[in-house]
Amino acid sequence: MPQFINIVWYFVSILLIFIIMIQNPKAEGAGVTNQILTSDSNIKKRIVKTTWFLIIIFLILTGIFAHFNIIY
Repeated sequence: MPQFINIVWYFVSILLIFIIMIQNPKAEGAGVTNQILTSDSNIKKRIVKTTWFLIIIFLILTGIFAHFNIIY
């Protein structure tokens, strides 16, 4: 079970990094996706909600790791 939680934790952290990089309007690495995202406010709202959801999941998993002293 701890390995599954660890895999989910890594997956969430990578997704969180990717989502945050997409949100940065000055990022040159995002390229065309940045132009698409700035045109529709509904997409922006979904990305912001997804970011907060991933942050909450990441913090909960980090708390579980700290509480049970799971070290990887």
